[in-house]
Amino acid sequence: MKKELTKCGLFSRKELERLGLISDTLALDREPSFYGTWDGTPASELYDKEDTQDAIGKTLWLIERMKKVLK
Repeated sequence: MKKELTKCGLFSRKELERLGLISDTLALDREPSFYGTWDGTPASELYDKEDTQDAIGKTLWLIERMKKVLK
């Protein structure tokens, strides 16, 4: 899939690697950020303001890249 997307010229290999990494990271953090962990640790103890700002920055980066596809 990466090969096809780089051939289309929409994304560089570096962008695709970052897209995948960010997507995986945000997906893994989604459930615990809503519900905490299985052992009862609340989300408020898992994440802080810096984590939130990081997730927002990554999401905004993803949105900007996706705008290229939607044009």
